[in-house]
Amino acid sequence: MSLNVSRIFLSRREAATGIVLVCLVLAGVAEAASLGSLLPAFSVIANGGEKGGSVLTVYVSKVLGVVGAPPSLGNIILLAVGFMAAKSILSFGALTYAGVLAARVSVSLRRRLVAAYFDANWPFLADQKAGHLANALGNDAARAGDAYLVSAQVAAYAIQAAAYVALNFLVNWKVALFGLTGGVLLVLSLGRLVEIGRRAGYRQTDHTAQLATLTADAMASLKPIKSMWRHHGIQARIARAMNGVYRSMVAREVSRTGLIQGSDLVLAVLVGCGLYFGHTEAGLPLPELIVSGIGFFQILSIISRLQRYLQQAAQLESAFVRTENLIEYAESNREINRGVHAPPVPCTCRFDRVSFRRGNTLILDGVDIEVREGEITVLKGHSGAGKTTVVDLLLGLIQPSGGRILLGSMPLSEIDLWAWRRRIGYVPQELNLFHTSVRDNITLLDQNISDGDVWKSLELAGAERFVRQLPKGLDTDVGEMGSKLSGGERQRISLARALVTEPDILILDEVTSALDPVTEAQVLSNIMALKGSFTVLTISHRPAWITVADHIYDLHRV
Repeated sequence: MSLNVSRIFLSRREAATGIVLVCLVLAGVAEAASLGSLLPAFSVIANGGEKGGSVLTVYVSKVLGVVGAPPSLGNIILLAVGFMAAKSILSFGALTYAGVLAARVSVSLRRRLVAAYFDANWPFLADQKAGHLANALGNDAARAGDAYLVSAQVAAYAIQAAAYVALNFLVNWKVALFGLTGGVLLVLSLGRLVEIGRRAGYRQTDHTAQLATLTADAMASLKPIKSMWRHHGIQARIARAMNGVYRSMVAREVSRTGLIQGSDLVLAVLVGCGLYFGHTEAGLPLPELIVSGIGFFQILSIISRLQRYLQQAAQLESAFVRTENLIEYAESNREINRGVHAPPVPCTCRFDRVSFRRGNTLILDGVDIEVREGEITVLKGHSGAGKTTVVDLLLGLIQPSGGRILLGSMPLSEIDLWAWRRRIGYVPQELNLFHTSVRDNITLLDQNISDGDVWKSLELAGAERFVRQLPKGLDTDVGEMGSKLSGGERQRISLARALVTEPDILILDEVTSALDPVTEAQVLSNIMALKGSFTVLTISHRPAWITVADHIYDLHRV
């Protein structure tokens, strides 16, 4: 087996590969023993009931002697049938279990990938493409499981080939050596097609990931694209990705068909040469010639099938390797929570001469901001001035290049970051809702949040009335990205999501930008009624927020 195919089969922690391997070895030995025990049967038939003196005849007689049975023709045939039955049972058990393990491998890869993404730091996540992850979870992980199953079949045929080689050496070492040489020639003559299939598999995986990413991006922006009738360029780009998938699939099928037909041709030539060599050069008796011929054919046939499965595994290995690489890349960017102290909430948050660089670009330079406990603080400023960066720093999603962020008197770097985030309600500027019910969008599938908590958060967000008027209330599906709701309704659902856990600090990024003045005034009135219960930090240029703010910071572009 190739290095990657062997690694797929042998290195899986979640799969009990050792059990499969032992069963495959025993099945290979049983199949070879079944064929080997036919030689004494042929000898008995050819010699008119008298047993020949070959090595295999001696071994078969000993095996039958263990169970107290004479080496008669009937007993020898029963022994051969028994070995074949054992081979079938062991192979069925091993490959069926390998199928179960393949499903386990696929699920394990998906779980590791999801866990790695959720545990990754924000700079890594901000650089990822949603379509790439969806393709890895849906397509590549499934093909990776298939790669494990096919690699198990490759192992099965490799073990069978080794068993038949050993059998032929017991019958006649010259024929066995000739068969082994023929098998090597078969592999070398068609090995190029396996490599073509492998490269085609990698191209298919990469082009499919590109196609999934382009499609996901297009669907996320479908409304403006369709509204402006601007789909032609995107459609052409998607078509190019489809053509890449098509070309890789064509190359894969050409290599697969070429390997099948080519191996049949080479197999026929080698079997013919083998029989001629065994009869004219080796001078084998008829029984040994028959058994050697069958064994020789089996060696070449199994190596031919082995190569076909090897090609199939090579085509699938790209999905396995790409998924593993993505998991390792995400795990290498794991978010590190170095803080050990509980967050002192509620508290005043303070930026002390904070600077931040993104690459070589200075975003913030010596910023001083105080978000006082129980009060409303508003950030405003031109686009690119760093308002969202301030929020990301306070959330601990990114780390300052200079200065300190204090919660009370304690540096944020010393605080348990995840405990701190659990005390935050956050509404981003991008209003992304799940394609599910209003309830699920607010609770984020947290079963510990009751419907009473949901309705309370909807009331605070000024959304209770319109949700009660929906056809199914909390069970109403909001559509893809919330497309069945208006912009203002989506913002209020997002606000309710932030309020449902009763946070200590509420961070809002242009949260009322899509609301009409009446609804905005209602939301502000609800928040003002709770003033003192939690701290509010908002990014907004809206006059309504400016009038209710306790503190206003105007950030300027560096």
